[in-house]
Amino acid sequence: MVVKDRAGVLSRITAYIRRNGWNVEQVHVTPIAASEQSSMSLTIAFTKSEAQRFEQRLREWNFIFEISGAEQEDEQ
Repeated sequence: MVVKDRAGVLSRITAYIRRNGWNVEQVHVTPIAASEQSSMSLTIAFTKSEAQRFEQRLREWNFIFEISGAEQEDEQ
């Protein structure tokens, strides 16, 4: 995903993840050159419905500009 490159963005996202009892398996953040944005990649194991809820919440935040590359497994 592409997010605003400023303090607190990662904390807001991970706080939401923690409140839902999910576990971040991997996180990678890289600034995008000559912009005030960063590329963020998260690996989280959750069900299809949890993934949909997470994506819906991400789309509500004004500091997230683009969401892509979501891979979902079958609901367990």
